[in-house]
Amino acid sequence: MFMTFPGGDGGDSIRSRTSSKLKIRVSELCRELEVKSSVILDMLPDLGVTEKKTHSSSLDEGVAEKIRRRLTGQPDEEQRAAAPEDE
Repeated sequence: MFMTFPGGDGGDSIRSRTSSKLKIRVSELCRELEVKSSVILDMLPDLGVTEKKTHSSSLDEGVAEKIRRRLTGQPDEEQRAAAPEDE
């Protein structure tokens, strides 16, 4: 089942909802971040995604958010936890 959600760019993003988890296709994430699918597919093993994925595969929203943070230079939860706190 596919649902449309308003995107930040004025268009609609197609995301599927299965098992109450929000998902996004790799190709849609590529358009959003303006990168080639190979960039995202190469990042997946580092994020713990071991199954073979293609540009038409879906990713859990949590994985997509980690990719967004890495490609935009924002620290993710793991990087923030490992960073020393200022006193």
